[in-house]
This record gives sequence, C-alpha cells and structure tokens, in this order.
Amino acid sequence: MRKGYLYSLVIAGIFAGAFFYFRPLPCDKPLTYKIGSVDSGFNLDKSTLLENINEASMLWNSAVDKTLFIYDPNGDITINFIYDSRQKAVELRQDIGNINKVAQSIKDEYQSKLNNLKNKEQIYQDLLSEYNSQIDAYNIEINNWNTNGGAPESQLKKLAQKKSVFVKMRSELDTQRVELNKLSKDVNQYADKFNILVRDINAKVDVVNENIGEIEEGFYTSKTQRIDIFQYENQTKLIRVLAHELGHAIGIDHNDNPESVMYKINQGNTKRLTPDDVNAIKAVCRL
Repeated sequence: MRKGYLYSLVIAGIFAGAFFYFRPLPCDKPLTYKIGSVDSGFNLDKSTLLENINEASMLWNSAVDKTLFIYDPNGDITINFIYDSRQKAVELRQDIGNINKVAQSIKDEYQSKLNNLKNKEQIYQDLLSEYNSQIDAYNIEINNWNTNGGAPESQLKKLAQKKSVFVKMRSELDTQRVELNKLSKDVNQYADKFNILVRDINAKVDVVNENIGEIEEGFYTSKTQRIDIFQYENQTKLIRVLAHELGHAIGIDHNDNPESVMYKINQGNTKRLTPDDVNAIKAVCRL
C-alpha cells in the first residue's frame, strides 16, 4: 500500500516536472490585440490607430528582441477609445492656448491703437488750447476797438486776416475731432473683442479646473482583457499611454520613475523606455 502511494507520488512529480519544463515561458507567444470601439470625438481612423498601437508595442518588442504584441482582428485584448470630459479638458486646454495667442495679438493691437489715440488727442488738445488762446486775444482786441469807437480801416483788414486763420484752425480742429471719434470707436471695438475672448477663456478654464489632478488616461482590465483609453494630449502622449496599458497587459506594474512609461502618470515627453521599464519587461519575460 505504501509502495503504491510512493509510486503515485513519483509519477505525479514526473508529470508536474514535465509540465513545468515544457509549458510556454512568458513572452514566448505574442499577445494579440484588436480595435474595439473608437468614439468619433478622438478623430482617429483605423489605419492611424493601428500605426500608433504598433509603435507602442514596438517599444516593448525592441527591449527584449521578441514579438510580444501582434494585431489580430479576433485578438484577445480589445483596445477602446472612450471620449468623455477628460479628453474634452485636453482639447479645452489647447483651445485656451490658441485663444490666448489671439487675445495677446488683439491686446497688442489695442495698445498700439490706444497709444496712437492718446498722441492724437494730445495734439488736438494743444491745437484747441492755442485756438482758444488766440480767440480770447482776438475778442479782447475787438472789444477794445469797439470801446474806442471802432477800428480804423487799416486794422479792419488785419482783423479779417486773423478771423480767416481762426476759421482754418476751427476746420482743422473739427477734422481732428472726427478722426479722434473714429479712432476711439476702433479702440473700443478691440477692447470688446479682447473682453469677449477673456470671457471665453475663463469659461473654458472653469471646465478644465474640474479635471485637475491625477486623471486616469487609460485603464487595463485583466478580467476582460480590455484596454480603455480616455485621454492624450498629442501623438507622443498617445504612444506612451498605449505602451503603458500594454505593459500592464503583459504583467508589468507601475514604477517610481516619473520619466518611465510605466510611471502611474503619463508625465514623460519621449517615446522611449527607461532602464526601469526595460528591466521590468526582462523580468516578466525571464531574461
């Protein structure tokens, strides 16, 4: 009875050892992926998306010189793009940047026109002051002549010449006043444009502020083998978040290097793995 028991243990051990020896090692067989749902808000076509996923997978493939991920229309891992407030906040931040540039341009133009208006107003005021001063002197002179029985013929001609100068000065003042009114209206229009843009920026900032913090840009669900992408700012960030979730799919955890693809936040700005990432994939693949 004991011999039979020991014999069974030996046989079981042989089978267990054989299973362990002959079972596929991690990374020996590529993980297959397919594209699931892609919300239209991302404006991504399938060919572009496949190029980006392939570039993300190549980061891991190159690190171990193996094909770890491969596209298959019936693949096991489903990659989805879900558009919600997170990606909307990204787009709003980009809008804010663009609007800020326009607003700054309008502000600069406004300041230039305002300075021009102030210069012309000063010229107008100087001319008006000179005009009033000469008119006052002219009226005093007329009053003095009238008090003394009237001006002689020789003075009347001079008074008439002075009056014609005043008429010309008045005409110049009227012309400048019209021009100042136009300039003032133009300046106010630029101020209104700037204020409208500022209100638009503030409204967008309020929405963006609601999404401040550590936002989940992507998520891998092991039970359903599903990758959901929620947010990315540009093509580099897209490659990184895809590589990050593919890393989770193959069994890599987060690390503490802020530049790493496998850092908890998509913080880096390069499409390269760090030594921490490379060591992690080599450990998973038992290299």
